[in-house]
Amino acid sequence: MTEFINKKRFDNTLVNGLVAFISVFITANVFWIVFSQLFKFIFTLISGSALNRLSPELASAWMTVAVEGAFFWLVITPWIWMALNLGNPGKYDHGIKQPGVGLRYLLRSMLWGLIAFFVFTIFLGFWWEPFSLTYLFRPENDQAASIAIKSFTALNFFALAAILAQIPSVSLFGKWPAQLFTDDPKTIGFINFSLSLGIAILVWLGIMIPGFMEPIEYMGQAITRNPWGGWHGELAWFQLFILFFLIPAEGFALYPQRWITRKQPWSGLVGLVIAMLAAFVLHPVLKTILAPIASAANLPDNDLMVASFALSIINVMLTWHQLFEDYPHIDQVGGHEGRRILRQFIIVIVLGSIFGLIWPFIWQLLPLAGNDLGLGHPVLGLIAGHFVYMMPMLYTGTGFDRWPVNQNVDQ
Repeated sequence: MTEFINKKRFDNTLVNGLVAFISVFITANVFWIVFSQLFKFIFTLISGSALNRLSPELASAWMTVAVEGAFFWLVITPWIWMALNLGNPGKYDHGIKQPGVGLRYLLRSMLWGLIAFFVFTIFLGFWWEPFSLTYLFRPENDQAASIAIKSFTALNFFALAAILAQIPSVSLFGKWPAQLFTDDPKTIGFINFSLSLGIAILVWLGIMIPGFMEPIEYMGQAITRNPWGGWHGELAWFQLFILFFLIPAEGFALYPQRWITRKQPWSGLVGLVIAMLAAFVLHPVLKTILAPIASAANLPDNDLMVASFALSIINVMLTWHQLFEDYPHIDQVGGHEGRRILRQFIIVIVLGSIFGLIWPFIWQLLPLAGNDLGLGHPVLGLIAGHFVYMMPMLYTGTGFDRWPVNQNVDQ
């Protein structure tokens, strides 16, 4: 591979990051219009006359979860596998120039996601009729469509199971225990991917299927229940949990668990406990504090406000890490790591909180979340709309090396 440097267009990190953010924001809005229209067209062709037999409300709901599924399976989940678990294998095998590297990266990610979706549905569909491809994509009537919507939603939220299980294996545990068996980075990545994927499947089976497929009954007796009692409460807790298990890896030098230990697996376990406790403590506190905002924004309940607020901070934290390069740099604070971390933490919390308070009032205006511009394609709403911004931002940072604001040049 040719040695290269990633050259910034602007010397000032904040200016460079701001221009990159504006570029990503515009890209995310355009991307969703194109992506949603494309997959609406594809799924209309696949479903054939089946959609015409459904009520307009169910047909619209079915199309929304189908397009959502395309986004979750083709964009979100494979990014976790490629960028985090496997460490971007083969990214520069065919050159360093952008946007070629990024486009190959994106297409390969989408191919992996497509293969994974078919493996899941074909395997499950042998025994679970609601997960069969025919049942999912060509529902016969309104009843079948209602079940297909539940099935699609459960399948789509394997992405959340991957986030909950596979990201902490990197952010908290540093891919432990793979290093016990080999020093080869590719082998370490494959072991981490395999082990964390197994855990993600268990999380999906234990939480997502009973959470979304309820109620499943046998001889009139309900045999499943939502683990948190309701999806919105579950979602709020998960977003807070995700926020705190991401913090150590997103520019914060493995703090706060680093105060206790850096040795694995203890560091990872301490980080896991901290994230869980923080989620349990902050969930009811934020529900109370943010209740007036939820009411003013006409949200159906306070849990959705908490989930959106946590996701807003996550988005700012990831943006600051990917596009603003964890500003300020350590040499800008006299070489004091603690001072740098504290300043970055304050920046993330303040900007994230401001964004979190504004988002419930603006998401319906944005093409990436709630505004179809009269074109009739599905939009993903208050919560999933966060991810429609997040994923182009993450792919810009990892696959495209911050192009077009940055460019790879031969060293």
